[in-house]
Amino acid sequence: MRGRGATCAYAGASAAYTAAIFWASSLPRIPVPDGPAGALSLATNLFHVPLYATLAFLIARTLSAGGREALSIRSTAAVLMLASVSAALDEWHQSFVPGRTAAMSDFLLDVAGVGGMLLLLSLDSRTEVDS
Repeated sequence: MRGRGATCAYAGASAAYTAAIFWASSLPRIPVPDGPAGALSLATNLFHVPLYATLAFLIARTLSAGGREALSIRSTAAVLMLASVSAALDEWHQSFVPGRTAAMSDFLLDVAGVGGMLLLLSLDSRTEVDS
């Protein structure tokens, strides 16, 4: 998928994905019995990393003309800003949902996922240039 259609598709996917994150975080947390040493709690917290890495990927593809262009430093900063603001707003939103709380650790995991994806994308674009 290339061209303007790809850019629009990635923009729509970014918006839909963000809406899905906000919808899921608006559901009250269901108490689940935790396994040994908080394994379930750890797993749900670590899920923030791939969740926001995916959002960063979608935004990056939107800003790179559907993947046709390498991300510029300006676009990389925009991805970091947009995904981080989304993460911060999601945490703030959760502070109003019964059974949920806003946590700085969750926000930092979100930003780690964004940063990890941006690192992978920058390594991928360097590999393409070297080939």
